[in-house]
Amino acid sequence: MTEQIYLDRLETLARFFDDLFTHVDPNQYEFDMQFYHSQRKTNGCKTHCCILGFAGLIPEFQTEGLITGPGNNSVTFEEYCETIAGRMFFGLNYEEGEYLFHDYYIKLEDVPNKIRTLIEKKKGSAS
Repeated sequence: MTEQIYLDRLETLARFFDDLFTHVDPNQYEFDMQFYHSQRKTNGCKTHCCILGFAGLIPEFQTEGLITGPGNNSVTFEEYCETIAGRMFFGLNYEEGEYLFHDYYIKLEDVPNKIRTLIEKKKGSAS
């Protein structure tokens, strides 16, 4: 894959979070990075949705192979699952994956800017 494909995917993800609740029913899904592995039954995989969980709900990403359960209760891409699947799908190294998927205190309204900050970092490191 080219770096541009990964950057385009990240921008799609940022736009998704820009207007999240036009895509999903806020009564069905709850964003909470602190409780990603909790057993609260707020979506199909029985956890609160996180950045990666929502990414797997985007139809374009599903077509490209990134899928959020409920069948196996996780996010998968090819043979990978969870944050490794996210890193592979978005072309992230370990540190970038931690930055994006493991910020347990981020607020929903801050997610698009966090993603765009990562995009700018990736663009800077590519030049």
